[in-house]
Amino acid sequence: MFDYFREGSWALQRVRLEYLGGAYDGRGLLTWNPTDGFHLDAFLERSGPPLPSVIEWGKPRVFEPWEFRHVRMQMAPGFRAISAPIVVSDHAELIGDPRLEADFFSVLFLTRLPKAAQGNMLTGRAVYDVGKSLALPDPLVTESRITGHRVNWTSSRAGLRHEDDRLEIVAHLESDRCLQVDWLLSGALACKANAWGFAEAFALALSIVSGRTIHLLERTHARGETEYCERRCRQDVTYLGLLRPLPERDTVDRDAVVAFVKAFLTDARCADISRWVFQQLAEASRQQTHVAQELLCATILEAILRTVDGRAFVQGDKSWKLPGSLKIFQEKYLGNKWKKARVKALGSQRRIRDRNAHPEWLTVPGALGGAPPLEESLNDLVFLSTFYGYMLLALAGFKDLEPRFPKPMKDWRPAMTITSGASTEPESTMVEDATER
Repeated sequence: MFDYFREGSWALQRVRLEYLGGAYDGRGLLTWNPTDGFHLDAFLERSGPPLPSVIEWGKPRVFEPWEFRHVRMQMAPGFRAISAPIVVSDHAELIGDPRLEADFFSVLFLTRLPKAAQGNMLTGRAVYDVGKSLALPDPLVTESRITGHRVNWTSSRAGLRHEDDRLEIVAHLESDRCLQVDWLLSGALACKANAWGFAEAFALALSIVSGRTIHLLERTHARGETEYCERRCRQDVTYLGLLRPLPERDTVDRDAVVAFVKAFLTDARCADISRWVFQQLAEASRQQTHVAQELLCATILEAILRTVDGRAFVQGDKSWKLPGSLKIFQEKYLGNKWKKARVKALGSQRRIRDRNAHPEWLTVPGALGGAPPLEESLNDLVFLSTFYGYMLLALAGFKDLEPRFPKPMKDWRPAMTITSGASTEPESTMVEDATER
C-alpha cells in the first residue's frame, strides 16, 4: 500500500481512444501524484474516416454519453491500464497534429499473473483514507512462527475483525489516516460482482457508522490470470459533526459496519438509499449557511419514503402523504415503540422545511438570528439526522432498535470546565450507544 504515496511515472508503449468515428493511437507518458491524480501526455495518429468539416468547441451544453471515453494504455506486455472516462470533446489538441493532455481521477491497472500466483476471485484488499482519530474496536496480534512454533509476537495494532460463514474481514490502521482492509467472501455472498464491489460497500458502511466521508484510495482483486488494481486521487475527508447519522461511540460499531456491508452487497435499493442519504448529509455539513443546511436536511425524509414506496413525485398528485407513509415505515421497520419518535421527526421536518419553503428571512431581517429559533433548529437538525440513521439501520435489517437520541442542546455539557485556574478533562456530550438492538 505504501506505493500509493510515492510519485511515479510509466512509459506507455501504446495509447488508444476512439472519437468522431476514428481511432487515435500513439505513445505517451503517464504520471501519478496522490494529491493531483494521474496526468497523461501522448502523441497520437488518427485512423479511420476524415474528421467532420465543422467541429464546435467550448459551447455550453449537457454532454452526451458518446462524448465520454476511456483511454486504454499499455505499459509492457501483460501490463495494461484503463482510465476513468473523460470528455474527449474538451480536448481541442486532438484536431490537427493530434496529441492528448488529460488528467484522470482514477486508473484501473490490469496485470497478467503467472500461473503460480493466480488469485481467488473471492478475496480482495483495499486502502482507505479515514481521516484522523478513527477508533477501531479490536486489537490485532501479529505472530512470527517457524515450523509451527511461535518465536516472536507483536501486539496492539488497532483494527476491526469479523468472521462468519459468509464473510471474513480483517482491517487495521497502517498510519493515522490510512486503513487497510482484506476480505474473503463465502456462501451466498461469493460472486465476482461482490468481490470487486466490496470495497465500495465497506467505504459507505464505515462512512455512515463513523460520521465522516471514508475515501477509497486503492483496491486490488485477483481473478483468474488477471490482477485488477484501481487507484484513485486522494480527497479531503468531511466530518459531519452534528449531522452525523448515528451518535458517536468510543469505538466504531463493528456489528453495524458488517450488517451494512452485507445489506449493500445483497440489496441494491438499500445501498442506493443509504448512499444518497449520507451524501446529502455530508453536503449539508459543508454548507456555509444554516439556512442551506436546513434546506438539504429537510428534503431527505420525503426522498427516503418515496423511494421505499416507489412513488416518484408527480405534479398535482395528492394521493401520497408523507405522514401516512412514515407511519407505515415505522410499523413495518421500526415497531410500536417508535411512535413518539415518528411524530417528533414529522414536527422537526416540518419546521425546518417551512422556514425555507416560506422564507421570512427575505423580508424580516434576522428572522433566524434569534437564539431560541436557532437553538430549536439545531435540535431539529440533530434529531432528524439521527432519525435518518435509524431508518438506514432498519432498512439494513436491524431489528428491535431502541429510539435513543442525543439530548437537546440546553442539556449538553461543556467540553471543559475551568475552576480557579484548573481544568478538568473533557467530558463527552453524547448519549449511550444508539445501535443497541
